[in-house]
Amino acid sequence: MNFKIVLIVMSLFNISSDSFKIDLGAASENKNWSIVNDGVMGGLSRGQINYEEESLTFSGKLSLENNGGFSWLKGPKTEIDLSKFAHVRLKIRGEGRDYDLTFEDNTGYSALYFKHTFPTEKSVWTTIELPLSDFKQKYFGRMTGKSLDESATIRRVGILMNDKNTGAFQIEVDYIEFF
Repeated sequence: MNFKIVLIVMSLFNISSDSFKIDLGAASENKNWSIVNDGVMGGLSRGQINYEEESLTFSGKLSLENNGGFSWLKGPKTEIDLSKFAHVRLKIRGEGRDYDLTFEDNTGYSALYFKHTFPTEKSVWTTIELPLSDFKQKYFGRMTGKSLDESATIRRVGILMNDKNTGAFQIEVDYIEFF
């Protein structure tokens, strides 16, 4: 029985000994992502998720009104042991704005997270590789000075739009892979 559960989880996330891949899109079983907007703090930004055949599209409108300024795409809660990996790779297509790839750790407190900013090119599929050692901790949007411990276990992956530029945003994500 437990062996079947392990096989199902491995197929959902494409786990191998050398990598951990989160495949997105309508063709995958990974459709339980969610959005947290700055409305939790009075802001007016909004975001939405659309599952395309081979990718997930995170889009919306960023607003700085009422002290707002973020929309956050969050993956399902899980556990990813980073001790086997040194980098994370994303295949994305954006509109030329910067986003943050975020990891929440096992503290259970989402205001404390690690992030790495990455650029997008307008309408071009790009594969980006980020060293895990370059992820920096933030607490309520402020840097703490701590780096991600590469032996850590993270519990959630996300993509954060908070570049302080108002207006529409859109990013497509094909996959996120730890290697």
